[in-house]
Amino acid sequence: MSEKLYLSRRNLLTLLSKLDRKKVGDETSCTIVKFQNPTDGFVNTMDTISVTAVEDEDLYVNRTPGVMHPADGPDVGARGAPPPNQVTIDFTELHTQLFIGYKAGQEVRLLFKLDDYDAEECVVTVIIPDSTYSISRSFFRGMFEQSMKSLGEGFHEKYLFQMKRQFHDILTSVVYNLWLLKD
Repeated sequence: MSEKLYLSRRNLLTLLSKLDRKKVGDETSCTIVKFQNPTDGFVNTMDTISVTAVEDEDLYVNRTPGVMHPADGPDVGARGAPPPNQVTIDFTELHTQLFIGYKAGQEVRLLFKLDDYDAEECVVTVIIPDSTYSISRSFFRGMFEQSMKSLGEGFHEKYLFQMKRQFHDILTSVVYNLWLLKD
């Protein structure tokens, strides 16, 4: 008998998120653990199984991927909708390695025209190079507070960050604190 494993959309998106996080330097094993649960609508045939996501180039080292139906190709998420506008904000353009202070964050917000991006249908990738020495919580707040307030939960869908783990942790604490304090 062949075993059956059922993954929900949430499970699949979580695995993809883990791959993206790993790519930007976050620590993750890119794994979820599924347990057999008789109350689920679809019951796995194994008591427990670990599912680990890996990049294509890491898996297909000694062979080419198998054939797929064209409708199920890797661009399946983009079918039926035009790709969103892609915008890149690269902190390298700012010619400094130190980003501190609420006012400085607001100035960078104006420089990169974030109000415009918040109103547009686009995805903004923010690149903070590894050469960056420091970023303060107040800088992140000055730069992104308005976006967090206006976009709410959509902030994480609109703004994607490529930066060191330590800066990601600072941004996460700012987001958490702002959402914790909202009415």
